[in-house]
Amino acid sequence: MALAITTKIEATCHCKSHSFTSIVPTSSLPLQASLCHCTSCRRCTGNLHTTGTPWPSLPEDHSLERYEFSPNVFIFFCGKCSQKMFWYVPKTGAYEVFTACLPHDKGLLQYNNHIFVGDTIDGGNSAWLLNPHPETGAHNMPVPRWAGFSDKSDKLDADWPANVGLKDEHELTHGDELPIRCHCGGVNLRLARPDYRNVDKDKVPWFVDPISRRKWLAINCLCNSCRTTFSVDIVPLSFVEMKSIHSTSPGSSNFPNNVNDLSEAVAKGDSAVGTLTRYQSSAGVIRYHCKRCSASVFYTNTNNSSRQEMLDLAVGLVDSPDGARAEGMFWWQFTNNANGDNCSLFEDVKDGWRAEVAKSFRSERKRWRERKGWSVDEQTVEESQRESEENGDMLI
Repeated sequence: MALAITTKIEATCHCKSHSFTSIVPTSSLPLQASLCHCTSCRRCTGNLHTTGTPWPSLPEDHSLERYEFSPNVFIFFCGKCSQKMFWYVPKTGAYEVFTACLPHDKGLLQYNNHIFVGDTIDGGNSAWLLNPHPETGAHNMPVPRWAGFSDKSDKLDADWPANVGLKDEHELTHGDELPIRCHCGGVNLRLARPDYRNVDKDKVPWFVDPISRRKWLAINCLCNSCRTTFSVDIVPLSFVEMKSIHSTSPGSSNFPNNVNDLSEAVAKGDSAVGTLTRYQSSAGVIRYHCKRCSASVFYTNTNNSSRQEMLDLAVGLVDSPDGARAEGMFWWQFTNNANGDNCSLFEDVKDGWRAEVAKSFRSERKRWRERKGWSVDEQTVEESQRESEENGDMLI
């Protein structure tokens, strides 16, 4: 059977309020996508990077919300579910679609560039996406990393930054609090460390580093729901207790300490939560984003009795001198467990183009960890795995 001359591609948000179609020559596939790691992209999404590929245009009567990302660039997003859908450059009329809006079809898309990696200080997750297509695009690997714009800035070595970062994954740096801040500043909070130094080992929560007892666990989620609300193919999240989040608004009340109070505070427009708005993505699951710049901020689950006073925080909003990964605050548990090396919900991507990316991501992270000389405490891994499986807490 002859291949179709053209391929129809649909870009859709999570709530299905917005759907757009493009017809491209089949010969043009896979689409080529660039990953931007700049600070502004991280603050405007909550992710460690954004990924875009060219899109022809939008109909004039579309009803997407618009945010002025910079004097020269706009973001169009869904005002209901917060999915960031398109970049637009008025001066040239050029559009790019966020790849998270696109389907899983095999052969649809490949990553071909990392830009503004220099902004991350520590490399962000570009170090784990050096070879995202080892099977279908081996001739183009590793994907080049640029300090700024591609071909207009320094090209970074595969091991950049060399000898930068924590000597030990349990090391603490830069104080006990860090800002949580979206691009427009409407969400402006502070995150404090956990402190379980004076409790028995078996009382340390599964989402706290069991060695230092002063870092929050951070993972990456691959599920379709996170992808189509946070607007990236691999979503970085940390599990934190709500008592450790504090409002910075002068004269405001304290930040809510449980998920029901948070929902009520947002509904009332409490100044303690800034410009947060909410979206219920499924029964009992409420996601929070900035209603102005669309940055994804929190995920909460009211169905789980063990999660009433905790939430999932978008790591890309945390401002750390350590760099984008904020390793002095977060414990990136790179260990083999039931959730696939802490890439949760791998089953959501196993049959499409993202499967290759996810598999390589996991392998690259393991090699990266080995290069840093970080070993695995097998007993700690087993305990964390067992407790998370029993509670179902690792599931988004």
